[in-house]
Amino acid sequence: MRKINIILPRDYDYNGIKPKISVSLKGEKVIATIIRSTFTSEGLHLVVNIPKEVDDKEFIKIFSQDGAIAYKRALVTVDENECIECGQCTAMCVYGALDLDENFSLIVNQDNCTGCRSCIDACVRRCITVQ
Repeated sequence: MRKINIILPRDYDYNGIKPKISVSLKGEKVIATIIRSTFTSEGLHLVVNIPKEVDDKEFIKIFSQDGAIAYKRALVTVDENECIECGQCTAMCVYGALDLDENFSLIVNQDNCTGCRSCIDACVRRCITVQ
């Protein structure tokens, strides 16, 4: 399974969202499982697992219609030379991708990053990038 992020706009009809999403891709039925959903300022942010054999570019193309945004799972990086470990990014990260340990050192958990980019807005030193 691979993670894909989908942001559905605020005006999207969310009543049809279920734990599994079924789409037709080149005549084949593809089932994606929602593993995380959060409302952000942009709309409903979903993280879904798609089967390995599915072409992720084609899957993204389907969901990039009707005002939705879809992209592969992102990776967060922090410039350790610039980071002052203030914790502002960790306070904004609802996914647990950034955290402070008992010594107040920043910990990055790439598996939890969804690419929502809220940490970038929160960072006072502007030393975080999400790709």
